[in-house]
Amino acid sequence: MRKILPFLIAILLLSACASVPPAPSPPVSPQVKDLPDNSNPNLASLYYFMVGSYLRYEGAYKMADQVFALALEQDPASFQIRKAFFNNAALRYLVHQDQEAEQRLKDILAIAKKSYTFDEEMLQVAYTCYEVLDDIQGMQWAVERLLRDYPTPRVYIMQYLCQAKASAKPDSALLEKALQQPHVNDEIKLLAAAQYSETNPDRAIEILLETERNSRAETLLLSLYVEQEDISALRTHFDSYHYPEDKAKISAYLSCLLQNALYDLAAEHSAEIIASEDMDLIKELALIAYYAHDSKTQQDIASYLQNKIPTPESDGEIAAILLFHSLLNPDFDMADWAADKIYQSSDLDNILYYTVLQKQYRDDISNDFVNAFGDLHQKILTTLPPSVVKDYLVEQSGYMAQKAQSDSTGALNLARHLIQKGYGSHKEFLLLIQYYLSAGKEEEKIAIMREYYSRYPDNATIKNDLGYTLLSYPEHWEEAEQLIRAAVKAEPNNVNFLDSLAWLHYLKAEYQEAKSYLPSLIQSDETNAELLYHAAMISLANGERSAAIKYLEQGLESQDPSGFHDKIKLQLKLLKSESR
Repeated sequence: MRKILPFLIAILLLSACASVPPAPSPPVSPQVKDLPDNSNPNLASLYYFMVGSYLRYEGAYKMADQVFALALEQDPASFQIRKAFFNNAALRYLVHQDQEAEQRLKDILAIAKKSYTFDEEMLQVAYTCYEVLDDIQGMQWAVERLLRDYPTPRVYIMQYLCQAKASAKPDSALLEKALQQPHVNDEIKLLAAAQYSETNPDRAIEILLETERNSRAETLLLSLYVEQEDISALRTHFDSYHYPEDKAKISAYLSCLLQNALYDLAAEHSAEIIASEDMDLIKELALIAYYAHDSKTQQDIASYLQNKIPTPESDGEIAAILLFHSLLNPDFDMADWAADKIYQSSDLDNILYYTVLQKQYRDDISNDFVNAFGDLHQKILTTLPPSVVKDYLVEQSGYMAQKAQSDSTGALNLARHLIQKGYGSHKEFLLLIQYYLSAGKEEEKIAIMREYYSRYPDNATIKNDLGYTLLSYPEHWEEAEQLIRAAVKAEPNNVNFLDSLAWLHYLKAEYQEAKSYLPSLIQSDETNAELLYHAAMISLANGERSAAIKYLEQGLESQDPSGFHDKIKLQLKLLKSESR
């Protein structure tokens, strides 16, 4: 609130000097009488309305409720304030759905129905609230008002849903009425098709085929074909796609086949999928072939990867699937080749979990999960040829099978191996940096951070982290400053970057310059023990002992991600002993 008060005061002063326009009337249909605007805005009502709107925007619905109530006391006839008051109560309930919010909404709904003018938006909100409250009478009231004043296609579908919820047989004529309205859009067609999917699938399909289908419509249409076991329709539907414009639809189609175990149909499309040269789609095809134990399709995919121009990151995702296919299918001997193509450990993690979550492990997952990892662990031990990839998989599966304690040796070795090849992701670099930091191997840590920076030269966080690390070495301060200033230039408001710059000034005995950053550090929501320790030392260097003690004490109460509490305790002890 302190941040916005100057802005609000300025707005209010301007408002006081100008004539206040009347509140805009809600949109009405010809059947609704134009009502006079009886609002009487004043400085206080405008102030409370703006503050309430800000609080609602920030998600502070309970406080906004109180402030909007004050606005209504000042201008009880204002439609805009009543609408904001009503919508805020609805949002509060829909977001939190606690008992207090529910009762408050019910009270306001009761008042509003008696004395408020409702526009279309408010009636739609009221319908949604009544639906969540499972209040059929309230839903019917909102629908009746909407039909009277705003008879849009959506309202006829809402009436249909209201009938269905009331346990009556809904009248499908309402859906047809919605579809026959002028300028009916595809969203309405999708809503109607979704209702028909439960009672008249053929009509639902007919509507969807006449609709410009988005992802939801595509998913619904495919599910209807699957429910009808119409493989011919699915096959014909695939033939209607045109790559690349229909890539998202092709992906949805493959996901549908995977989810419904239509593996043979997916195999029929393998040539077209591979010919697209789209690695995302080929990855989906490889996963389907993995679940289907389809070595022929996997061999076609492997041949494509072997003959195309390498793209290590996307190749590695598919190679991980092919590696596990080799693991479980003796007729597909590609383990050595696939292991050499692994780009990052996350791809191995993904296929590891895909494997144990297959359908045969889902009947009693609480008991079978560990056993599934145990089976896989044994298979990895006995089947895969020696490699750092095998060591990593043995380590991970053994831990999940509760056959071994947590050990990161395999992960560290794989990370080193991948980075040396020019592979690896952020995960591999961060794992090694954390390991070298914990082990006190400073030279190795700086070396891997330099490699990390060379791999991602535009990443501001990496620049700052390397620069901050180099602050421990005066001979590297010039390089550190260049890195930190580049990070700050990229993200001027990043408090961690500003802290690095402030600490650089402190180390260079530029105490006034360091002090200039303190407001940004201590007022940030991201303040932690490290930042507060820096603020304390900068304050102390500027002769502000009491401020330093205050920051140190705050540091003890804050989060300590970098182990600064011990430093803070030592500094506090020194300062307090000096005062005796």
